[in-house]
Amino acid sequence: MKEADFVRLLLKNLKGIFHRNHGGRFGVAGLPDIEGCFSGRSVIIECKMGNQRGDRIRPKTPITNLQRWWLEAYYSEGAFAFVAIYLEDSKKFVLFEISKLKIGEPLSLSNRFRDLSILIELFNQDFLSNYSLF
Repeated sequence: MKEADFVRLLLKNLKGIFHRNHGGRFGVAGLPDIEGCFSGRSVIIECKMGNQRGDRIRPKTPITNLQRWWLEAYYSEGAFAFVAIYLEDSKKFVLFEISKLKIGEPLSLSNRFRDLSILIELFNQDFLSNYSLF
């Protein structure tokens, strides 16, 4: 699976109104891959591909300073801001809330997003049972 396929998979299974931001020559650099609204709250998701080694999660490409700036800007205005990493080895994905990530700190399963009530509301149930690492 490529990152673009992962973005499409998430868009297909999110509840609410969501769209993909397209990068490229005429786009705004660093914008999150997915933006939308669910139950009156903005939801922003940056998608990455990655691998898992024990408890550690390693994205193939790091979150850039500009991507992090956009995520934190949205979060500071009240949006849910996530980094979603698709783990190719297990065919699952894990969400990290931007407020919980420290610059330079490795990603681990211990600091993943765990609010099941929000996940269950945000994603289709079948999708969560097949793809999500709670």
